[in-house]
Amino acid sequence: MAIKYRLRKRPTNLSKDIEDGFYPQVIRSNNVDSKELASYVTGDKSFRCAAMLGAIEQIKEGIISLLEDGNSVSISGLGTFTLTAQSRLVKDPKEIRAGSISVKDVVFKVSPELMQRLRSIQFERE
Repeated sequence: MAIKYRLRKRPTNLSKDIEDGFYPQVIRSNNVDSKELASYVTGDKSFRCAAMLGAIEQIKEGIISLLEDGNSVSISGLGTFTLTAQSRLVKDPKEIRAGSISVKDVVFKVSPELMQRLRSIQFERE
């Protein structure tokens, strides 16, 4: 099955170095939540689905806990979760205390195996 896309005009007001043109934007068909994912993976068997939901919740909590401890978390064949930090810009490192640093984002880097598999996806215009 092909993924639908639309073409969007690239905004040129952000920088004078950007060329005029269009870029593809994927049209998402649905947002699959944990319950739907568990049902899909288990073939909709209610007992197995409940167990899968429990496993998803444990994995989520494990990832959060490991990130809170300063680790990155890799799931083989899927990718790696990593935290990024932010603070105000300073000229002297002595001006920053640990209390003024906060989490900026959680970055997910796709594994090479997953990226290779997804590169074969076909697209079709809406």
